[in-house]
Amino acid sequence: MLSAFGLTELEETVYLELVRGRAGTATELAQRVAVTVAEAEQALDALARAGLVRLVAGRAGAAPPDLAIESLLNQRMRELQEARVGLSEWLREQRAADPMDQGVQLVVGVPAIMQAFDQFLRGAQDEVLGFDRPPYAAVLHDNPTEVELLDRGVRFRVVYDRHGLERPGAAAHIGRFVAAGEQARVATNVPAKLAVADRRVALLSFPTQDQSVEPWALVVRGVTWVEVLVALFTEVCGTGPRRCGSPPPRP
Repeated sequence: MLSAFGLTELEETVYLELVRGRAGTATELAQRVAVTVAEAEQALDALARAGLVRLVAGRAGAAPPDLAIESLLNQRMRELQEARVGLSEWLREQRAADPMDQGVQLVVGVPAIMQAFDQFLRGAQDEVLGFDRPPYAAVLHDNPTEVELLDRGVRFRVVYDRHGLERPGAAAHIGRFVAAGEQARVATNVPAKLAVADRRVALLSFPTQDQSVEPWALVVRGVTWVEVLVALFTEVCGTGPRRCGSPPPRP
């Protein structure tokens, strides 16, 4: 019952014995719960530190259960909160020390890239920046993850290569995202396929016309790396018609 508060089985037994019975010394309690005197003394010391018993002239008495348990609960909650803060700090240090969190990870093959892209999107909280251009390794699909994130308030700013609009059904396909809230623009000669989530992690792939080469992409982490890609996005998109034309037509 009291193990959730960090008490051992023996400590709980000794405390409940004191609650049900009378005060006693470590020797008396050892006989009453059938343990050694040393074990009883150790249990009483732990209970005293927890505020569950009072030791007066070598005799232990139980603190009132309602007050003692409430105090123990509050203490346990403070310890858990401190542990949570400590764990969060430790995780931040580990991420900062992890070279993979500051560099590049290679992803090879259409299934792996699609899975990485979906996981990448689901980790976005505020904004996704993207480039889209041919050639394409998969057929047009509705990408329900983007629609779900748009509904949650995540902003999408995507620059589409003009040649991508020549793909059958592309305009209607993009138009559905625009209707859901995507901010779409068109540019000529978009340099690569790119997605940047919350300006902290990016997924980057380069087009290839060689069908014998399996598609590959890079997952890029780290402020320095991602800042370069955000700058590339800003340079390609810009703010005026010189860089980006009008958004794709709605279906």
